[in-house]
Amino acid sequence: PPPPGASEAEDVVVNPALVAATSTTTTTARTTTARRPVRGDEDDGPIVFLRRGRREAKVHGRRDPEGIYSFRGIRFAEAPIGPLRFQRPRRTKMEGEVDATKTAPPCPQTIGQQLIGSEDCLFLNVFTPEIPKDSGGKKYPVIFWIHGGGFRKGSGSQYGVSDLVKKGLVVVTVQYRLGSLGFLSTNRKELPGNAGLFDLTSSLRWVRQYIQFFGGDPGRIIPSGQGSGASAAVMLTFTRFSRHWIKGVFAMSGSPISSFAVDKEPAQTAKQVSAIDDCHSVQESLAFVRCMQKLPLGTIVQGDEKLQVERLNQDNAAQSYVTSISKLLNPGPAVEGEDDMRFLPNFLTGMPEDTLQKGNFARVPLLTGVTRDETSTSAKGGGIASKLLGQVEATEELLQNMIPQLLPINTGILGNNTLSPLLSNLFSSTDYLKGVTSSLNGV
Repeated sequence: PPPPGASEAEDVVVNPALVAATSTTTTTARTTTARRPVRGDEDDGPIVFLRRGRREAKVHGRRDPEGIYSFRGIRFAEAPIGPLRFQRPRRTKMEGEVDATKTAPPCPQTIGQQLIGSEDCLFLNVFTPEIPKDSGGKKYPVIFWIHGGGFRKGSGSQYGVSDLVKKGLVVVTVQYRLGSLGFLSTNRKELPGNAGLFDLTSSLRWVRQYIQFFGGDPGRIIPSGQGSGASAAVMLTFTRFSRHWIKGVFAMSGSPISSFAVDKEPAQTAKQVSAIDDCHSVQESLAFVRCMQKLPLGTIVQGDEKLQVERLNQDNAAQSYVTSISKLLNPGPAVEGEDDMRFLPNFLTGMPEDTLQKGNFARVPLLTGVTRDETSTSAKGGGIASKLLGQVEATEELLQNMIPQLLPINTGILGNNTLSPLLSNLFSSTDYLKGVTSSLNGV
């Protein structure tokens, strides 16, 4: 069921404070019996027919060399540009011919000093083992994959999914706005933040409405992710937008109480961003939003990169490595506050640990753990491995400073910065430290 204040008919989700700056329309849609999906000729590629109300779409995909069917670059929301920048996503209609044969650009980010991606990036990819021949065909569980990257990097096309699809799963990989474009928040109603998280709820809703035509079971959707993507996957069980659409969660190397999951001081982050991007002279909150909406894309993305460098430069080399993998270096998810029940619900009404303690989340199974080579890529660069070896060999420094900072990164445990006797014994073990040293030597 939809959350209070929302309905299945709504196609537009906007920030009420910005309605004056953006005109929106609402389209009523109702699910009807689908036209029989058909598989196109192998030479032409697979075709899936969608029907919702009076709207019909013909989606063209590809059959990959691994034998799975792929539909790439399907738009689930309008381009969040101009007055839609920082707004909650506005969904689009699936209608007409849809070319789903090409990968969409990632959301804007930097690689080194190079700006990549496009602000028009709200697309998803669908991978399925087979296309149903009729509405009564077999339906597969759906992995709804959210990429990691600290809420500032990554894309929906960076992971290979063929092994999962061959095991009888439909996999959907999604993209969401990153950095300031996705998460900038003044902690006020004019800019509450979390646009990137609302991108995820919008794409999840698309999956719930259309995945049956691709062979997926809309009643078995499992949000999954790695790192910050894992944090976001669990957060989807918090919000009234999406909690009833979820059958389970698969979270790798991240949780909503990980140290990188939530920006505890979003207004301070926004102040830093405004100074870098030259909107600091604007004091009134709505005027600040409009100033940021008018900035060139490159100014905002490069500004995020400058903020990241500033935060890393506050530490020494070894400590900056810990900071880079454990802290938010750019704007990230922020607590919006309790709902006033007048508008569509907020995403995060409280800190995740409080939400969990209050039991305000979907009661679904959770599969979680830490990936084997987590953070090893970061350790390989910049001579970090040798610096870490020095820390490991200095046992006192390791126990008192490094371990308490590293352990909460993916697990969220040890919030009081103390080690349990069991963990303390483990990290004091000579054999364990030898193993850590050996692993680092192999990096």
